[in-house]
Amino acid sequence: VFLKSDRVAKMVQTGGLSALDCREVFKRHIEKRVRSLPEIDGLSKETVLSSWMAKFDTIYRGDEDPRKAQQRMTASAASELILSKDQLYEMFQQILGIKKFEHQLLYQACQ
Repeated sequence: VFLKSDRVAKMVQTGGLSALDCREVFKRHIEKRVRSLPEIDGLSKETVLSSWMAKFDTIYRGDEDPRKAQQRMTASAASELILSKDQLYEMFQQILGIKKFEHQLLYQACQ
């Protein structure tokens, strides 16, 4: 819903919305969802939130130096290893309520 609004599209086009702004909006949405989840033994809500943000960063950065990606994967939570990059990409699109084409336009505008 956030990314579909005309106001957001205009902000991106004029340079008034950065990738960091989008990250913060995503973080707030995820925090709301995580708070509503029941506690899981051995997995804190902070860990779940950190995992989601790492996934967001992975998708946003896209393909890059494999050595850096490997270092991040080593440091990431085990739950990140469950989904492939394509599955994560699709999941973010569903969470944000946007289509692949809209996501590509937004990504290119934020570059």
